[in-house]
Amino acid sequence: METAVSTKNLNAQQPITGQLKTDDASTKTLTAYQVGDNDIVAHYSPEEAKAFLVEHYQYPGDDNEGASDVELVSDALLDGEMRTEDGKLATTLRADLAEATKPCLLHSWE
Repeated sequence: METAVSTKNLNAQQPITGQLKTDDASTKTLTAYQVGDNDIVAHYSPEEAKAFLVEHYQYPGDDNEGASDVELVSDALLDGEMRTEDGKLATTLRADLAEATKPCLLHSWE
């Protein structure tokens, strides 16, 4: 006996796709955001990048001045030459972002 399988979309607002749409981090894409003047964070949204940095540096209460502005990192900065503290050539931010598997601080300077 064969069983018929229906592929009819029962929920018109949710198309049938190969990827389940959830809030699970495995379906989100990390993006590089510059938070404040000195930090680049890999996260899923500007708001989450700011919250990550506030928690990372443990800014007290509403004193989030170091994480005031959040901007998407430009392609020029993602592909630009990066150097270590001792002046040696480092990987690009784009390479570091591609390696990231969870939200993280990609780069920081003073």
